Amino acid sequence: MNYKIISSKEETAVIRLQRTRTLERILGVIFFLIGIVFLPIGLILFLAPEYDIHYPFFWTGFGLLFLMGGIMVSTQLKIPEFIEFDNGEGACIVRDTKKDDSDRAVIPYGEIEGFHVHSRMNDRSKSHAVEMEKKDGAFWTLFSVKSREAAEAFHERLAQSVNLSVASSKTGEQKKPDHVEIAKSAGATTLTWKNRHTLKSWIFLILALSSMGMLMYGSKPYAEGPVQYCIAVGFICLVTATAVFSLLNNIGRKHQIDITGDTFTYRKLGGIIKSGQFSIPIGEIDSILFNSGLSTMETVIYVLKKEEKIMLQEIKRGTFQKNDIFKAIALMKSIRKIEVGDLSIAGKVALENLLQKTVQELSGRKGL
Repeated sequence: MNYKIISSKEETAVIRLQRTRTLERILGVIFFLIGIVFLPIGLILFLAPEYDIHYPFFWTGFGLLFLMGGIMVSTQLKIPEFIEFDNGEGACIVRDTKKDDSDRAVIPYGEIEGFHVHSRMNDRSKSHAVEMEKKDGAFWTLFSVKSREAAEAFHERLAQSVNLSVASSKTGEQKKPDHVEIAKSAGATTLTWKNRHTLKSWIFLILALSSMGMLMYGSKPYAEGPVQYCIAVGFICLVTATAVFSLLNNIGRKHQIDITGDTFTYRKLGGIIKSGQFSIPIGEIDSILFNSGLSTMETVIYVLKKEEKIMLQEIKRGTFQKNDIFKAIALMKSIRKIEVGDLSIAGKVALENLLQKTVQELSGRKGL
């Protein structure tokens, strides 16, 4: 998937980018068609007593799983639908949807370093990505193709149309992220938010687990022997158990960030496992940043030291040296990150901005 510029070449006030959905739609249609075909077959087999009971369970689960896959591909990818560069406001406006103006985030032009083309190797082939790079080191991938000429043309259009020298107006100021509570006291600020679980997410999870359970039970006739069947059942049980554990671990989970003039602390309240908590002196922080890509779908905000930021961005861009693979694995395991997967893209950007400003207000540190 990519972004395309939908504004005309004559338009100079607002440059609008819209996410293309071609791949999502193709995959969604394929998954839906497979599900629609096999789910009724499985249900009909329940009415045919001459068939082994395992068969209807298998094909019903198979069809239901593909239907869930089609829904997930069509609705669950948290990538902004629109990105607008408003030369009047002097800001980049990120919108999750076209109509909901309340769910938007703003990146002032003063925080944007510029637009760049980066080349990277992917499975022995080279691709070229156009990125919007922020002054804090974060980058947003807007366009990625194998053609260097196409990438440079997209880059040239942005560089010529977006006037980053425009000062941000008051309408470009950041809004507080939804459902994040802020408590201030003398020399300290605490931010808290809870994981949200909607009825839709519960139904989706129950159906997905049910489909895997039916597949597990119904796969017996297709196994070549008891060993193969036990392996298949064991694998599906592992996936199901992991999903259930993740659900239980996140029910009631609350995230809390305490910032003072000296320290930055992230805690997890509730849940079963509380790994990932950290506390770091403000003086050791080089960046607080959130990256956004076309396929990475970041679910965390990073709190980084200088050397960590350099290597992290090389990893995210796919430009790190292959002989540093073990260093990269160790870094990704130990790096400090704040879990924000429950927030919308606009909410993540707003929280990143709020954290940077809070640290600056309490400690005087700038440029995070």
